[in-house]
Amino acid sequence: MTSAGFFLVVLAAGVALAVRGRRWSRTNQAAAWSTWLLILVAGVYLIAGAYEARKTLSLCLMPLGLLWVVLAALFLERLAAGRGRQAWGFGVLWLGLTAAGSVPLGCVLVGGLEQPYLQVRPLHAGPFEAVLVLGGGVAVSADGRVMAGAAGDRVVLAGRMYRAGRAGVLVATGPLEERGDGSVVNFADAERRLWIDLGVPPGAIVPVVGPRTTSEEIEHFAGLVRERGWRRVAVLSSAWHLRRAGRLCDRFGLEAELLPADFLGFTDVRGIRALVPQEDGLLRTQHFLWEILGVMAGR
Repeated sequence: MTSAGFFLVVLAAGVALAVRGRRWSRTNQAAAWSTWLLILVAGVYLIAGAYEARKTLSLCLMPLGLLWVVLAALFLERLAAGRGRQAWGFGVLWLGLTAAGSVPLGCVLVGGLEQPYLQVRPLHAGPFEAVLVLGGGVAVSADGRVMAGAAGDRVVLAGRMYRAGRAGVLVATGPLEERGDGSVVNFADAERRLWIDLGVPPGAIVPVVGPRTTSEEIEHFAGLVRERGWRRVAVLSSAWHLRRAGRLCDRFGLEAELLPADFLGFTDVRGIRALVPQEDGLLRTQHFLWEILGVMAGR
């Protein structure tokens, strides 16, 4: 039996115990629940191993995992108290959190968005006269340092394409963002600075300052393509983002190849630890839902 399967069996046993043990004495209930908990912990250690058990315990002590544990405990406690409606309310919340924070489920969701681009190799595509890199790939620290952001593979891959002779011009887009201290961050310029640090000459970079949404970025790029007479161009973004980008290219009459970066439809999180909701699972689920909402909103 796998560790995840063992956990589900023990959880089902806990539900049965909560229902059948309602009329037991408090002493018998305490003994039964102590035995159940001991079986759960010992079984995880024996089946999954000490390393996996420690990882799982650590995740359960994080805010998201701790909330998950508390909801499970409240579900079982309310069920044992005969408060079925309250119990199943907590149970639904627990299941929702489990699904939303599941890394395997998140990988399946974003993997479906990425599937059409798995065989695209940007470093072997082109060459292109211009490549638009959609925003979101850079971050700027409080002291003004430029860093690769969560989707930083977009920016790094574009720099690699230029160095490999696959892109003649890199187009950087991004908004002007005012911060709480009154300073203004120019994200298009931040992207330009990062490319220069990676060896791309300033003359090969075209910053487009102002666009805040994907539709605005592609609309500006379509105008730039017409203005400069570029014939072969591409749009580079995270693989899970490209379907929406492709729809917007069609809307604005832009003929561009779609180049993927930043694949998220894979995971090395397995076993019982994969059942615990965690940040990486929420990130993937949110990306999937964000893309669906973006399509619905036309942005």
